[in-house]
Amino acid sequence: MSNIAVIDTSTLINFKNINCSNLIDYLEYYLCTTIYVIQEIEKGREDTKKFYRQLKSKNKIRHVKLSIEDLIEMASVPEHKKRISNAELSCFVKAKNFGCKTFCDDKRAINYAKRYIELGEIVGIIQLIKEAYLKGYILDSEVLTYQNRLHKNKYKTKGDLLNEVAAEKLKLNAEGL
Repeated sequence: MSNIAVIDTSTLINFKNINCSNLIDYLEYYLCTTIYVIQEIEKGREDTKKFYRQLKSKNKIRHVKLSIEDLIEMASVPEHKKRISNAELSCFVKAKNFGCKTFCDDKRAINYAKRYIELGEIVGIIQLIKEAYLKGYILDSEVLTYQNRLHKNKYKTKGDLLNEVAAEKLKLNAEGL
């Protein structure tokens, strides 16, 4: 696997909801997560626990420990239970310190954390679907299926995802990229 990413509970749940852990394989991500995410998963729904355990049993995700420096940086962000959890915050800090992407779909947590600490690159499920489509790993029908599954699980997308990614692919092809 060539890309490392620290994944938050929100994106892990979205992977489960669209029933597409193979995107992780296609895009060659090696996923890491923190103890706080694992704790959220263990307190959550049974299907999410099962999905996480399946990823773990296939060595597609692993727990990474937080360093003293990570914890100190986390402590610099004021607690706000309605805006950010330790799970999201720990992922932002760990990914930044690793120099890798964070997978997170919680816009409220992202915006809150930005006010207090510098964040690295943050990617959500929509960007991962788009990346897989642009690289030719998934087809139009799969994008549509994933979009419908996200809507079914109350994930709001802006506009028509299939039209958006298809237009971008056409543009890249026209530019010869």
